[in-house]
Amino acid sequence: MSDFQDLERMLDSEAVQATKESSGAPVEVWEHEPVTFREFLTSSDHMAFPEYSARQYAVPDFMLGEDPKKIFDSDHWLAVLEWGKGSGKDTVSVHMVLYVEYVLMCLKNPQSLFPGISATDKIDCVNIAWSAGQANRVFFDKLKTAVLNWRWLKKTYKFKVSGKYSGPSDDYIWGDWVTINQNSVFFPKGIRAFSMHSQQESFEGLNPLLWVCDEFAAFQDKNKTHNADKIFETLKTSSESRFGSKFKGFLISFPRYKGDAIERYREQYEADLDVYTDIAMTWEVKPERCFSGKWAEYRNIRIPLEYLKSFEKDPETMLRMYCCVPGESDDPFFTEPERLDSCVGGVTPIIKSDDWVRDGKYVCKRIMSANFGVTQNRYAVIADLGLSGDPAALAIWHKERLYLPDGGFQDHLYQDFVTRWIPSKDKNLIVDINDIEAFITALSVHYKLPIDIVTADQWNSPQMLQSLEKKGFKTLTHRLTPQDHRDARVRLYSGNVHLIDDPAQILELKRLRRTKEDGSDHPPGEHNDYSVTTFAAIKILSDGDKKKVSSPDEGEMVESNIDMGGDGEVIEGGAGFSADNADGFSFRR
Repeated sequence: MSDFQDLERMLDSEAVQATKESSGAPVEVWEHEPVTFREFLTSSDHMAFPEYSARQYAVPDFMLGEDPKKIFDSDHWLAVLEWGKGSGKDTVSVHMVLYVEYVLMCLKNPQSLFPGISATDKIDCVNIAWSAGQANRVFFDKLKTAVLNWRWLKKTYKFKVSGKYSGPSDDYIWGDWVTINQNSVFFPKGIRAFSMHSQQESFEGLNPLLWVCDEFAAFQDKNKTHNADKIFETLKTSSESRFGSKFKGFLISFPRYKGDAIERYREQYEADLDVYTDIAMTWEVKPERCFSGKWAEYRNIRIPLEYLKSFEKDPETMLRMYCCVPGESDDPFFTEPERLDSCVGGVTPIIKSDDWVRDGKYVCKRIMSANFGVTQNRYAVIADLGLSGDPAALAIWHKERLYLPDGGFQDHLYQDFVTRWIPSKDKNLIVDINDIEAFITALSVHYKLPIDIVTADQWNSPQMLQSLEKKGFKTLTHRLTPQDHRDARVRLYSGNVHLIDDPAQILELKRLRRTKEDGSDHPPGEHNDYSVTTFAAIKILSDGDKKKVSSPDEGEMVESNIDMGGDGEVIEGGAGFSADNADGFSFRR
């Protein structure tokens, strides 16, 4: 329809409205008498769907109320549902979208209900999935099937199937027909339903009256960066600017990791009386008729018997997906994160430091105290250097050898100190690499810490290592491979690596994600500087000659050393490599 026809339609509608009001005649806004949500769900004229469970019904009851003519009168604007996988999230989303579209179609002029839009503006309901495949193959397939089988809609309007992709900014032709596109359904009266995904961040041309964020915790942009917050704010502000307080939003997902988007929003809005929040396992949401009726117990959790084998095979995934009990990461490198907790304890940091800013620009540290007493320990200093985007980390480690009654031995690795230089984009602060060099130098020269080796990876480190070498330090450049990450995991699980009790460090380790090469990396927007220094320390200090490993109480600590030769070469395999077989290392001496 042309712009002129749109204008003519708007003027005609306003003229009829004004005539009725001036004559004193009652204005009838409803063309069809709408039914309740429950009747819409189960009636053969509409969805012809079996009854929901009480927990599923609680959502439309809160968000829409019982009177279909008053669903936009309530201030109930958001539902945050942390529900297990398979709890019927997609089905509920489809029914909520279509019910709101149905109520709008029952109005003679749905645009007149919302003062913030004109008579020619479209009204949109949109489902945002976490991926294009989810949007097309799951949600939209269900939406299209429901529309094609909707008896009331087929009796009331004609149908067209275009098969083309139609976005929010594409032309909409006003008429008494329903058009099914490749990714959307255009209803009469300017009412549209879209299936989109999280990589489509702008939503330009969309007038979202109702929106569903499906698997909200998994939202990522094209660069694999979590963007749930950005999408939520875009949808919320777009809705508020057009519909005031009359819009409806739904966030639905099982959690991917502790503190992810769905967990944060549920906790944030739990006390808000206008927001519905819920957390539930799959079988607590889905109707009981969907399960066998036989139950088992797994880790004190009651689960359907048919799920038991899957829980025993992959407990972390099943607990996260079906019980909403997430780990620290969505694809964790450490699949048994609780074993990292056993690495903490029994270590007192030998150094205390404080932060300060030089010249209003450079993040620096000062040594407040160093207390390592009279020691035979020889220390390894491991650095992971960042400048403006990533923090820089510095850790100090040593090794102690436990000789066992059977003649074998067990090496224990101790983290004696760890700290970070943290830049700030907001405050225009960057890391001062020279300060890190000065920090290391002061430990050796002023505090007499017996440093055997200083090591860093290749990023931002060559100049610092060369300068330290000139001062008499033994230095090397290390390179961590995925195998080194896996070896470090084994050592951390073994119980003979001892970490300082730093909650941020432990959380970072638990949050590491598995890479395609079965190494590890940090989640988007986070860091892994603590972890890199830990993995490098384990690589450098681990004994390459595999001896019998036994429990610590079978012997006593009698030797403490880092097996470094006087000229800086590594001997005896004491650092996990030798000068003849030093893959992954380059030496300076």
